[in-house]
Amino acid sequence: MQDFLYRGVLTDLRVRFSYAVTTDTANNAVLAHNCDPISAHLLCRCIGAGVLVAPLLNEDERYTLQWHYEGALKSVVVDVDSKCRTRGFVNPPNLTDLVGTEEEIYGPAGHTKVVKSNSKQVLNSGETDAGLLEVTEDLAYFFSLSDQIETAMTVMVGFRPDDIRPVSLCQGLMLQALPDCDLEQFDRLRQRLNHPQCRQLLARQPQVDNYFEHILGALQETDGGRIKYDIAAAPQPVFHCPCNREQMLQLARNLPQDELRDIRQKGEDLQISCLFCSRRYTIPADDIAALLG
Repeated sequence: MQDFLYRGVLTDLRVRFSYAVTTDTANNAVLAHNCDPISAHLLCRCIGAGVLVAPLLNEDERYTLQWHYEGALKSVVVDVDSKCRTRGFVNPPNLTDLVGTEEEIYGPAGHTKVVKSNSKQVLNSGETDAGLLEVTEDLAYFFSLSDQIETAMTVMVGFRPDDIRPVSLCQGLMLQALPDCDLEQFDRLRQRLNHPQCRQLLARQPQVDNYFEHILGALQETDGGRIKYDIAAAPQPVFHCPCNREQMLQLARNLPQDELRDIRQKGEDLQISCLFCSRRYTIPADDIAALLG
C-alpha cells in the first residue's frame, strides 16, 4: 500500500481531522539515518506527526518541527511542506545502548518549537514546554496552547526484521476543534483516541477502502450515533530532501578559515553530510582554495 494523506471535517461535531499512512516515508527516513529500534520508533512518530499537520499549510509554506529533551534523546527535527514532502532526523540515531527505561529517553523536561515559513521569510514561530514527554502528545499540546486550537494526535508504528523495509506500518490521526465545537465533546474524542480499540485499529494495516470509517466507528462509542464527515485526498507523503552541492558549499564557507587552510594544505577533500538525509557531499581541495579566495 502506498502512503496517503486524507483531510476532512467531522461535520456534526465541528472537528477537523487528518488521517495518514506514512510507512514508506518513515521507512526511508529510518534507512537514511541507520537508526536503531528506539531512535527509529521516535523518528517514525515525528515523521507521521509532520505529515498530519501538513494540511494546515498554505501553498509555498512549510513547518519545521523541533522536539528537544533533557534525556538521552537530545532532539528530533522534521521538515514538511504543503506538498507533503517530508524529511527529518533524530539525535542520537542510536539510543538502545544509552537507555534502560523510557524515562531515561526523555529525561525530566523538554520543549517543542514550531516554525512556519515560506520561500521568502519566516512567517511565525512558537515554543512550548514538552512536559508530556511523548513526541506526538507534546506536538498536540503545542497547537492547543500556542495556536489555541484544541488538538489531539496519535501515531502508531510497527516494525519487522527486514533490513530493507524495517518499518511495517506508520499510521496516524489528528483531530482539531473548529469554531463552535463542543469542547467537552472534543475532550471525549481525545480520550477515545487513546482507547485500546482505536489504537488497535491504527496499529493494523488498512485492509479495506473504508478502513477510516472503522476508526470513526471506534471514536463514536462515547457519543453515540453515526459520525458524518467530509473527506478529501491531500498530496501523497514522500521522504524528500532538497539539499544540493551549492548549499553544502555555503556551509563550507562558514567554517573557520584556519580549518579550511589546514584541509587545503594537506590536500584533503572536505566531506559534508546533510543532517536531514545523511547524503554525503565531497568538496575537492581545489574548491576549498576557491572558498579561501
